[in-house]
Amino acid sequence: MSVAPEQQPPGGKRPSVSPPPTRQGEALGRRTAPAGTRAVDRLTVAAAELSGRWQIPLMVVALTLLGVSVWRLRPQPKPPSFDQLFAQAAALKEAGLHEEASKAAEALLADPARTPQERVKLHRLLAEVIFAYESGNAVHGPANCRRIIENSDKSLLAGEEFEADAHHMRGLAREWLGQTGEAVVEYRQALAKGVKDPWAARQHVIELRRLDKSITTEQLHEELEAFMSGADVPRELQFWAAEQKIKSYAATGRHDQAEKFLADHSRLFEDSRWKNGYDYLRALVGYHVGRHDEAERLLRSLRERVVPGDPLYAQTGWLLGSILEQQGAPEYALSLFIEVLDKTVPSPSRTACLFGRAECLAETERFAESLKTFEEVIRLSTENPLIAQVDLKDVRESVTAWYQTLYLTGNRERAMAYLKLAARLAPPSDASMQAIYAKRVADLAMELGRAALVRAAEGKTDADSHRQTAHKYLTQSGEEYLRLAKLEGVDIQGTTAAMWQAAETLDLAGERTRMVGVLERFIAAYPEDTRVPEALLQLGRAFQTAGDITRAVEKYQENLIRYPRTPAALASLIPLADCFEELKQKDKAEQTLLRVVTPRPGDALALITPEAPEYQDALFRLGDLYMAEEEYEKAIGRYEEALERYAGDPRADSATFHLADAYRKSAARIRRDLE
Repeated sequence: MSVAPEQQPPGGKRPSVSPPPTRQGEALGRRTAPAGTRAVDRLTVAAAELSGRWQIPLMVVALTLLGVSVWRLRPQPKPPSFDQLFAQAAALKEAGLHEEASKAAEALLADPARTPQERVKLHRLLAEVIFAYESGNAVHGPANCRRIIENSDKSLLAGEEFEADAHHMRGLAREWLGQTGEAVVEYRQALAKGVKDPWAARQHVIELRRLDKSITTEQLHEELEAFMSGADVPRELQFWAAEQKIKSYAATGRHDQAEKFLADHSRLFEDSRWKNGYDYLRALVGYHVGRHDEAERLLRSLRERVVPGDPLYAQTGWLLGSILEQQGAPEYALSLFIEVLDKTVPSPSRTACLFGRAECLAETERFAESLKTFEEVIRLSTENPLIAQVDLKDVRESVTAWYQTLYLTGNRERAMAYLKLAARLAPPSDASMQAIYAKRVADLAMELGRAALVRAAEGKTDADSHRQTAHKYLTQSGEEYLRLAKLEGVDIQGTTAAMWQAAETLDLAGERTRMVGVLERFIAAYPEDTRVPEALLQLGRAFQTAGDITRAVEKYQENLIRYPRTPAALASLIPLADCFEELKQKDKAEQTLLRVVTPRPGDALALITPEAPEYQDALFRLGDLYMAEEEYEKAIGRYEEALERYAGDPRADSATFHLADAYRKSAARIRRDLE
């Protein structure tokens, strides 16, 4: 049903609308309206307000799309190229930041996208970075030195070769690793390819070859002659070559050739700047040919002209000190050596002065200081032999001579200190020399240990201290004997003797566990040795002392079975009987003792006679055993025989008492039986 539209009033006016409610009524109306109704009203109003403003959401969407488009159209940052990254790593190396440079190069190498050419450059850079780092170290790390070689090996493409600087770097790395021969090869290749300062490099090669003992005397003179005749050789190196020639001639006893050589080359040092050097060479020749007075005059005059900053200062001080030492004035020589050491920097002559000081201190009986100085000479010569240039063979011979001198004068402990120092300098590759020094140390340590045991047994003061000293030396002796036994080149006889002495000294030291181990290895390794029965006896005694009675019985019985006719086997009988007693096996103890005093026909022990100490011990022990078992009649028979045969034995008084007691108890038993 349709509804008619509302009729307008006449005149076009709408009927009046009643006024809005008052605020109070409005407020009241809001308070009374439900919450849901109010939320719907607000949404309706908001929708009505926005229904005519549709442009706003459209504008928001447009702006968002515009922002996204602008962001996508921004210029993309370009990653740095390999050359830029490589340059950064190289700059870090040049700045001395070696660790940072190494990490940067390794990070680049880790990228699998690197080309072979790029990898080659990176390996070369890594080798140079590690080399630069190690060049600033006094002590070089073996791992880093190997990394220098490994990275430089990878720094070449097929068909490429190292340049002179790379060979020089590799030579130093091998030298730091102690690979002297390989270092010489690298240096020679560097020379062939035009390394800087070739004469200095040749000098270094000569020194390395002398250190490695890979150059003959003839080759050395040939090389040195090239320095003397070369047109472009620095005068300093010619002076060095002349000094080496003179020393080489002197070492081989060709003193006349040394004088002729110096006269033939005197023109090289006619310059007033080299007059001091020439005077030193003249003094050096005079020293070696025995004209000490002439050499001393030259050197004293020379020392008035040179100052501590001059390299000749150390050389003249060493040579003059050596002359004074040979002339029997160690105090004056010592003062010269100390003066050089106080005023000069490390050099071959300075180390030679340190060596001279050690010898002079020994000559003035300042042995503790002398040993400390010898230690310093060895340290310097080991850490940097090219700077020290003191032959450790000379040091070993000097220290060995002092050991022999002190030993002969009765100063055994000081002699041991020098001997141990000399033993350290025996070449590891020379087994014969190693064996000589090991035996010397072991023998002297045993001697010192035994002497300390005697002092401890005398009951004087410091007995505990003497026992500790004995333990120290005897243990050291045993260890040296064991080392001697293991050295290659030692014959079987020497090896077995060393093992036997090791067991003996360890036993004296109270190191019975170690002694047992040595004897067991000895028996297993050399079962046919004539000392095996004695070894089994010692093992049995050691186990018995330690309370391991079962193992002691095993060793004693093994001795009796395998070596019945040996003195060591016979000596096993009495302790074996004691072991059976401790194990409460009285019958076995009795049978063992009876084998001594009443041997059976065919028994190997039938060789024991009443004169043998084993027979004597068995009689007394049988009497004691029978007394303990209350077999008084048997005890009486054994005690009477023992007293008849061995009236002077210390056990005779005790046996007499027990004999009387046995008679009394036997009589009492008979009385009880009769009753």
